[in-house]
Amino acid sequence: MNTILTQIALFARSNVFEATRRHAQQHSQLSFSDLVIGVLVFAGLAALLIFILKIFAPPEKPRGVNSPLRLFWDLCRKHELKLSQCWLLWRISREAELKDPALLFVEPELFDPDITGKALAAKRAEIKTLHRRIFGDLS
Repeated sequence: MNTILTQIALFARSNVFEATRRHAQQHSQLSFSDLVIGVLVFAGLAALLIFILKIFAPPEKPRGVNSPLRLFWDLCRKHELKLSQCWLLWRISREAELKDPALLFVEPELFDPDITGKALAAKRAEIKTLHRRIFGDLS
């Protein structure tokens, strides 16, 4: 019984081997159309992957290139102002209801007591010092 099963297994293996060899000989070269189909399938899968990544990727944070707040702090640093002076400028910009606090560095009239209001009246001397530091003798 064991010899019969061995012979059947050998026969089946030889037939499978022969069939595989014949198939490989007949299809050993890729045709141009097979190559084109392969490239198109690869490109389609790559496009699908990119599309899925774009959909599910977290949104990029804005870089702050046009950020008024960033400009304000950069100008404070360039003028070598102390943190307390920057904070005072910030308070002036809030009192004047400026959307862009960096305007304090280009418009000297914003330091006028009428604009700074009563809330900052006690800081009048510091405001004049800041005005001189930013604008010099410009009046």
